[in-house]
Amino acid sequence: MAAPRVRPRDRRPSLAGIGTFIISRYPYIFAFVLLMLFAERAEQQRSEGYARGYIYSNIAALFVLGTLIIFDWQKHTAYLLCAVQVAIHAFYTHTSPYLHFGEWLTIRIVTRNFAVIGGYLMLASRELENIPRRFKKPLLFTTGRYVYGFFLLCYSYTLFRSKEDNRAFHKLVPLGNLFSFVMVALTAVGAGSFFSGIRLRTAARVLLVVLIVTTLYFEGNINYWWRQRFVEYWMHILILSESIVAIAVLMLLCYH
Repeated sequence: MAAPRVRPRDRRPSLAGIGTFIISRYPYIFAFVLLMLFAERAEQQRSEGYARGYIYSNIAALFVLGTLIIFDWQKHTAYLLCAVQVAIHAFYTHTSPYLHFGEWLTIRIVTRNFAVIGGYLMLASRELENIPRRFKKPLLFTTGRYVYGFFLLCYSYTLFRSKEDNRAFHKLVPLGNLFSFVMVALTAVGAGSFFSGIRLRTAARVLLVVLIVTTLYFEGNINYWWRQRFVEYWMHILILSESIVAIAVLMLLCYH
Protein backbone atom coordinates (compact mmCIF):
# COMPACT_ATOMS: atom_id res chain seq x y z
CA MET A 1 0.00 0.00 0.00
CA ALA A 2 1.39 3.38 -0.99
CA ALA A 3 2.25 5.81 1.76
CA PRO A 4 -0.23 8.68 2.17
CA ARG A 5 0.77 11.96 0.62
CA VAL A 6 1.70 14.72 3.06
CA ARG A 7 -0.26 17.86 2.33
CA PRO A 8 1.27 21.33 2.87
CA ARG A 9 -0.98 21.97 5.85
CA ASP A 10 0.44 18.92 7.60
CA ARG A 11 3.76 20.75 7.90
CA ARG A 12 2.17 23.68 9.68
CA PRO A 13 2.52 22.37 13.27
CA SER A 14 6.22 21.61 12.83
CA LEU A 15 7.04 25.01 11.31
CA ALA A 16 4.93 26.92 13.83
CA GLY A 17 6.32 24.73 16.59
CA ILE A 18 9.89 25.66 15.73
CA GLY A 19 8.98 29.35 15.68
CA THR A 20 7.12 29.10 18.99
CA PHE A 21 10.02 27.20 20.60
CA ILE A 22 12.54 29.89 19.59
CA ILE A 23 10.40 32.83 20.68
CA SER A 24 9.32 31.30 23.98
CA ARG A 25 12.96 30.58 24.94
CA TYR A 26 14.31 33.91 23.75
CA PRO A 27 14.03 35.76 27.11
CA TYR A 28 16.40 33.14 28.59
CA ILE A 29 18.74 33.44 25.60
CA PHE A 30 18.64 37.23 25.81
CA ALA A 31 19.49 37.15 29.53
CA PHE A 32 22.34 34.66 29.00
CA VAL A 33 23.89 36.63 26.12
CA LEU A 34 23.68 39.88 28.11
CA LEU A 35 25.46 38.23 31.03
CA MET A 36 28.20 36.98 28.72
CA LEU A 37 28.48 40.44 27.12
CA PHE A 38 28.92 42.07 30.53
CA ALA A 39 31.50 39.43 31.46
CA GLU A 40 33.38 40.10 28.22
CA ARG A 41 33.52 43.83 28.95
CA ALA A 42 34.59 43.21 32.56
CA GLU A 43 37.38 40.90 31.35
CA GLN A 44 38.60 43.68 29.07
CA GLN A 45 38.32 46.13 31.99
CA ARG A 46 35.68 48.17 30.23
CA SER A 47 32.47 49.63 31.61
CA GLU A 48 29.39 47.40 31.27
CA GLY A 49 27.58 50.47 29.95
CA TYR A 50 24.67 50.12 32.36
CA ALA A 51 24.00 50.81 36.04
CA ARG A 52 24.39 47.70 38.19
CA GLY A 53 20.82 48.00 39.44
CA TYR A 54 19.51 48.01 35.88
CA ILE A 55 21.61 44.96 34.96
CA TYR A 56 20.27 42.87 37.84
CA SER A 57 16.66 43.96 37.39
CA ASN A 58 16.79 43.43 33.63
CA ILE A 59 18.17 39.89 33.94
CA ALA A 60 15.65 39.03 36.65
CA ALA A 61 12.75 40.39 34.57
CA LEU A 62 13.81 38.39 31.52
CA PHE A 63 14.04 35.20 33.60
CA VAL A 64 10.57 35.75 35.09
CA LEU A 65 8.99 36.54 31.71
CA GLY A 66 10.61 33.52 30.10
CA THR A 67 9.28 31.30 32.89
CA LEU A 68 5.75 32.71 32.51
CA ILE A 69 5.81 32.01 28.77
CA ILE A 70 7.17 28.48 29.05
CA PHE A 71 4.67 27.47 31.76
CA ASP A 72 1.81 29.18 29.87
CA TRP A 73 0.79 31.38 32.81
CA GLN A 74 -0.30 34.85 31.70
CA LYS A 75 1.70 34.07 28.58
CA HIS A 76 0.27 36.80 26.38
CA THR A 77 0.78 39.45 29.03
CA ALA A 78 4.37 38.19 29.27
CA TYR A 79 4.74 38.54 25.48
CA LEU A 80 3.63 42.15 25.73
CA LEU A 81 5.99 42.80 28.63
CA CYS A 82 8.83 41.22 26.64
CA ALA A 83 8.22 43.76 23.88
CA VAL A 84 8.32 46.55 26.48
CA GLN A 85 11.47 45.08 28.05
CA VAL A 86 13.31 44.93 24.73
CA ALA A 87 12.20 48.49 23.92
CA ILE A 88 13.49 49.76 27.30
CA HIS A 89 16.80 47.97 26.84
CA ALA A 90 17.14 49.35 23.30
CA PHE A 91 16.45 52.90 24.53
CA TYR A 92 18.91 52.52 27.42
CA THR A 93 21.57 51.06 25.10
CA HIS A 94 21.40 53.89 22.60
CA THR A 95 21.21 56.70 25.17
CA SER A 96 23.90 55.44 27.56
CA PRO A 97 26.87 57.84 27.74
CA TYR A 98 29.16 54.88 28.40
CA LEU A 99 28.42 53.04 25.15
CA HIS A 100 29.75 54.26 21.84
CA PHE A 101 29.00 52.37 18.63
CA GLY A 102 29.70 53.29 15.04
CA GLU A 103 26.71 54.51 13.06
CA TRP A 104 26.52 51.35 10.95
CA LEU A 105 26.58 49.10 14.03
CA THR A 106 24.01 51.23 15.85
CA ILE A 107 21.63 50.89 12.92
CA ARG A 108 22.14 47.11 12.80
CA ILE A 109 21.34 46.82 16.50
CA VAL A 110 18.28 49.07 16.33
CA THR A 111 16.75 47.32 13.32
CA ARG A 112 16.98 43.91 15.01
CA ASN A 113 15.38 45.40 18.14
CA PHE A 114 12.40 46.42 16.01
CA ALA A 115 12.06 42.86 14.68
CA VAL A 116 11.87 41.38 18.19
CA ILE A 117 9.49 44.05 19.49
CA GLY A 118 7.16 43.65 16.51
CA GLY A 119 7.16 39.88 16.86
CA TYR A 120 6.24 39.94 20.54
CA LEU A 121 3.47 42.49 19.93
CA MET A 122 1.93 40.24 17.26
CA LEU A 123 2.08 37.24 19.60
CA ALA A 124 0.56 39.23 22.46
CA SER A 125 -2.44 40.06 20.25
CA ARG A 126 -3.46 36.35 20.02
CA GLU A 127 -4.35 36.92 16.35
CA LEU A 128 -2.25 33.86 15.42
CA GLU A 129 -4.33 31.55 17.63
CA ASN A 130 -7.47 29.65 16.74
CA ILE A 131 -9.69 31.26 19.41
CA PRO A 132 -12.93 33.31 19.34
CA ARG A 133 -12.55 36.79 17.95
CA ARG A 134 -13.56 38.50 21.18
CA PHE A 135 -10.36 37.30 22.89
CA LYS A 136 -8.08 38.77 20.23
CA LYS A 137 -6.49 42.23 20.23
CA PRO A 138 -6.25 43.38 16.61
CA LEU A 139 -4.72 46.75 17.54
CA LEU A 140 -1.68 44.99 19.03
CA PHE A 141 -1.33 42.85 15.93
CA THR A 142 -1.50 45.88 13.64
CA THR A 143 1.07 47.72 15.75
CA GLY A 144 3.33 44.67 15.65
CA ARG A 145 2.99 44.51 11.87
CA TYR A 146 4.01 48.14 11.54
CA VAL A 147 7.02 47.70 13.83
CA TYR A 148 8.15 44.55 12.00
CA GLY A 149 7.58 46.29 8.67
CA PHE A 150 9.80 49.13 9.89
CA PHE A 151 12.50 46.54 10.63
CA LEU A 152 12.25 45.27 7.03
CA LEU A 153 12.34 48.81 5.65
CA CYS A 154 15.45 49.66 7.69
CA TYR A 155 17.05 46.36 6.69
CA SER A 156 16.49 47.16 3.02
CA TYR A 157 17.69 50.75 3.39
CA THR A 158 20.89 49.91 5.29
CA LEU A 159 21.81 47.18 2.85
CA PHE A 160 21.36 49.69 0.03
CA ARG A 161 23.05 52.69 1.69
CA SER A 162 25.51 51.35 4.27
CA LYS A 163 28.98 50.87 2.78
CA GLU A 164 29.97 48.49 5.60
CA ASP A 165 26.92 46.23 5.23
CA ASN A 166 27.09 46.34 1.45
CA ARG A 167 30.78 45.43 1.42
CA ALA A 168 30.23 42.58 3.88
CA PHE A 169 27.22 41.29 1.95
CA HIS A 170 29.17 41.14 -1.30
CA LYS A 171 32.04 39.39 0.45
CA LEU A 172 30.12 36.84 2.54
CA VAL A 173 27.01 35.94 0.52
CA PRO A 174 27.33 33.82 -2.64
CA LEU A 175 26.54 35.94 -5.73
CA GLY A 176 26.41 38.89 -3.34
CA ASN A 177 26.52 41.52 -6.10
CA LEU A 178 23.34 40.15 -7.65
CA PHE A 179 21.65 38.90 -4.50
CA SER A 180 22.01 42.25 -2.71
CA PHE A 181 19.69 43.90 -5.25
CA VAL A 182 17.24 41.01 -4.93
CA MET A 183 17.39 41.29 -1.15
CA VAL A 184 16.79 45.04 -1.16
CA ALA A 185 13.80 44.66 -3.48
CA LEU A 186 12.21 41.74 -1.60
CA THR A 187 12.58 43.30 1.85
CA ALA A 188 11.20 46.62 0.59
CA VAL A 189 8.19 44.90 -0.98
CA GLY A 190 7.81 42.78 2.15
CA ALA A 191 7.80 45.93 4.28
CA GLY A 192 4.99 47.28 2.13
CA SER A 193 3.03 44.07 2.69
CA PHE A 194 3.45 44.34 6.46
CA PHE A 195 2.41 48.00 6.47
CA SER A 196 -0.68 47.34 4.37
CA GLY A 197 -1.57 43.85 5.59
CA ILE A 198 -1.99 42.72 1.97
CA ARG A 199 -0.63 39.28 0.98
CA LEU A 200 0.98 38.98 4.41
CA ARG A 201 1.20 35.19 4.26
CA THR A 202 2.91 35.19 0.87
CA ALA A 203 5.34 37.91 1.98
CA ALA A 204 6.17 35.93 5.14
CA ARG A 205 6.96 32.79 3.13
CA VAL A 206 9.23 34.60 0.70
CA LEU A 207 10.98 36.58 3.43
CA LEU A 208 11.46 33.43 5.49
CA VAL A 209 13.63 31.89 2.79
CA VAL A 210 15.48 35.14 2.13
CA LEU A 211 16.24 35.87 5.80
CA ILE A 212 17.39 32.31 6.49
CA VAL A 213 19.91 32.53 3.63
CA THR A 214 21.18 36.00 4.54
CA THR A 215 21.36 35.25 8.27
CA LEU A 216 23.29 32.06 7.60
CA TYR A 217 25.89 33.64 5.32
CA PHE A 218 25.84 37.30 6.39
CA GLU A 219 25.41 37.34 10.16
CA GLY A 220 26.36 33.72 10.70
CA ASN A 221 29.98 34.47 9.82
CA ILE A 222 30.96 35.35 13.38
CA ASN A 223 34.71 35.46 12.76
CA TYR A 224 34.32 38.14 10.09
CA TRP A 225 32.39 40.52 12.35
CA TRP A 226 34.47 39.75 15.42
CA ARG A 227 38.00 39.63 14.06
CA GLN A 228 37.79 41.85 10.97
CA ARG A 229 35.08 44.38 11.87
CA PHE A 230 35.96 44.32 15.61
CA VAL A 231 32.39 43.94 16.84
CA GLU A 232 32.26 42.60 20.40
CA TYR A 233 31.84 38.83 20.23
CA TRP A 234 28.75 38.64 22.44
CA MET A 235 27.28 41.80 20.93
CA HIS A 236 27.32 40.09 17.56
CA ILE A 237 25.80 36.96 19.12
CA LEU A 238 23.03 39.22 20.45
CA ILE A 239 22.41 40.65 16.97
CA LEU A 240 22.45 37.13 15.50
CA SER A 241 19.96 35.86 18.09
CA GLU A 242 17.57 38.72 17.31
CA SER A 243 17.81 37.88 13.61
CA ILE A 244 16.84 34.31 14.46
CA VAL A 245 13.81 35.62 16.36
CA ALA A 246 12.87 37.65 13.25
CA ILE A 247 12.94 34.37 11.29
CA ALA A 248 10.86 32.61 13.96
CA VAL A 249 8.17 35.30 13.67
CA LEU A 250 7.94 34.67 9.93
CA MET A 251 7.54 30.93 10.62
CA LEU A 252 4.41 31.73 12.63
CA LEU A 253 3.06 34.10 9.98
CA CYS A 254 3.53 31.70 7.07
CA TYR A 255 0.12 30.09 7.63
CA HIS A 256 -1.73 32.97 9.29
